[in-house]
Amino acid sequence: NQPFSGFPLSYFVQQCSDIYGSEFNFTSIVSAVQQTNEMYGGFNIQSSQIIFPNGYVDPWHALGIIKDLSEELISVYIKGAAHCANMYPARDEDPPQLVAARRYIFSLLDKWLH
Repeated sequence: NQPFSGFPLSYFVQQCSDIYGSEFNFTSIVSAVQQTNEMYGGFNIQSSQIIFPNGYVDPWHALGIIKDLSEELISVYIKGAAHCANMYPARDEDPPQLVAARRYIFSLLDKWLH
């Protein structure tokens, strides 16, 4: 069960093996995903004061957190924004929703750090 359509998961596993070596096979990848989920909580994150920014036109948002998980696990879903747009330097041409997202992120960080 994977979020990308059009290609079977075996295609991507084979691509990893071809590029990075035969030790990157289905078994090792499943094990690495399990270890990552155990380390960071998978879908049950046990932490606080984390901001999850995602751009609406970023293809990775499908794998991101786009709704708040709690009062201190905050999603900032930016309509019209691409991958990492919130991290780029501000420009006069930035859309208002990106400007607002940056302000919101800054206000959360300011609150948590002071």
